[in-house]
Amino acid sequence: SIPKAILAKADGSMIIAMQKDTDETLVVNLDDNLALDSAGIIDIASGAPGVKAVNLDALSRILVVGNDGTASWVNRHDSSTGSAIGTFPAIPTMTSVVDVLTQSNGRVIVGGDQDSTYGVLAGLAPLSFVSGSSTTTPILDNTFGTSSRFTDSSVDSINSFVIDSTDNIVAGFVGTSDSTMKIARVRPNGSALDTTFNSTGVVTTDVTTASGTNPVRVALDNAGKVVAVTTTTTGISVRRYNDSGTTEDVDFDITNTASGF
Repeated sequence: SIPKAILAKADGSMIIAMQKDTDETLVVNLDDNLALDSAGIIDIASGAPGVKAVNLDALSRILVVGNDGTASWVNRHDSSTGSAIGTFPAIPTMTSVVDVLTQSNGRVIVGGDQDSTYGVLAGLAPLSFVSGSSTTTPILDNTFGTSSRFTDSSVDSINSFVIDSTDNIVAGFVGTSDSTMKIARVRPNGSALDTTFNSTGVVTTDVTTASGTNPVRVALDNAGKVVAVTTTTTGISVRRYNDSGTTEDVDFDITNTASGF
């Protein structure tokens, strides 16, 4: 089995998602002493190829996502027993998935791309996650974007994304030019890009030594500001952006050294 994703929880416990074989995923649940907890090892025996990420929903239930090259899949499990909860719809035309995150209202966001061409964000209805019923069937959220999906011609294949304190979705991706990395901010309901961010919703940063082929990773710092990093031909490049999309004080490149990259 090959580890594909890990989630460290606030209480010191962790969840590891592993690809066992072509169509099978294992989800290993460890307590804070790194022993198996009550959920143990969840074996998703079929229909779970290409696992990519693991996270929790609004009620701390386990979410596992992956894709088979045609559509992306999501599974949900009870964090105490490991039992599967509900039957999930496939996310059509999302041929690659990078992560799964939860907004404050319980809506689950899955991000990826379609045919390595443009970025896709899909929403799963919050009521199907917030409800405590184990028989609730999760559904795509048609109040999110257009038919539960957000796409935009200015957003290419998404490499990573985060959800900020106001539920905006911030995605990082490689620009069409080899020397740019891009950050897009999407409104919480997926209706459009957030034009209060750099007036267009997208920030393009020129990184003259960017490789053009490696992903852009985004995170939020302790003040909620977006930090982005990408690999360059000589090392890595890091940028930080304020709420309006302007580059802030963190603006540096780290070159390759004998003990570095």
